[in-house]
Amino acid sequence: MRNPNSPRFTSHAPLDELREALGWRADRPWWSDPDLLDAVVAAEEVAGWLADRRRYDKRYHKGPWTEAIKEFTAALPRLGPAVQTVLQLQLQGAQAALAGFPGAADDPDREPVKLALGALRRRWVEPPVLDAAWQDLLAACRDEEACADTLAARRDLFWRLARLTDWPPGELSSALCSLLDGSVADVTCARVHLGDIDPPPYEQWGEQDQRSDLPDEDILKLARRRLLLHHLDPCSGFLSPPPVLRATRPAAEHRVRPHPARQHRPAVLARPQTHLTTHASTKP
Repeated sequence: MRNPNSPRFTSHAPLDELREALGWRADRPWWSDPDLLDAVVAAEEVAGWLADRRRYDKRYHKGPWTEAIKEFTAALPRLGPAVQTVLQLQLQGAQAALAGFPGAADDPDREPVKLALGALRRRWVEPPVLDAAWQDLLAACRDEEACADTLAARRDLFWRLARLTDWPPGELSSALCSLLDGSVADVTCARVHLGDIDPPPYEQWGEQDQRSDLPDEDILKLARRRLLLHHLDPCSGFLSPPPVLRATRPAAEHRVRPHPARQHRPAVLARPQTHLTTHASTKP
């Protein structure tokens, strides 16, 4: 069994590692252990049970409800420190409402839990939360002591939040990775889109394979600003360099692990479906 605290065994520079983490493959999107739910999916599973219209029967429902709550609670420590800070009030509220729930009552009051969990779920899509996830991911890439699972958790949460927006993940991945490549053309493109400079004459855009002399820290700031601008204004799209400057890049090798459908433990009654739940469930 793989040690969850195993080192990353990578010689990548932080910028290269971030670029690798931002790579998106629809066939294998997640790096984390498939048995570990992230907080976003775990919250949706709890919300699914709370919204179940069937009358609560503790003989059949208490086990699955309790399990969903345990998975949500276990997922919270895997949130990065920046995300935990931004969501501190909502996380505390959700944990307090779920403490001891559903209890021994035949029909527990769901409304207080729905309200507390709903306050958290509504915040997933806000720009400050995605920005915090970006900061946590970058910090993990810079931290040589961070284990592989920590990096995977930070990376997967970033993508989970990004996918809650209306961006196609492939488009977002391509735009950010291209900018982090640091070519003159992509840096110029980002600066034009952010309004830092006016569009230069065609011949001054630079070649696609020509490296910009902009320091890595400045390129990272450009990427973060570009990410947040598109979050605040999804209609802005991603500006591309002139077509003749764009070149087809070979697909990068990504450190991804297979993400098979997770088998849920057998339950007497079928579990409710949520739009984020991709794991298989067992029906009677």
